[in-house]
Amino acid sequence: MYQNLITGCVIAIVSSCLSSYLTSIWTMKKFYTEKWWDRKALAYTEIINALYDMTQFYKVFKEDYGQQDFISEE
Repeated sequence: MYQNLITGCVIAIVSSCLSSYLTSIWTMKKFYTEKWWDRKALAYTEIINALYDMTQFYKVFKEDYGQQDFISEE
């Protein structure tokens, strides 16, 4: 009588621990994957902003190249 009760409790405890462990592993992998994409998006944004700044700098530099004081009117 108690053997069936104990067996049922042990099976329930083991299965709940196993499922919670697997769920936590899956959740952490998903979390790190999302964070990786956030970091990639931030890096790409910074690269694009830097490229834009470079193009603006060289646009002004090209306009100022022939002047003696290297200062544009802008």
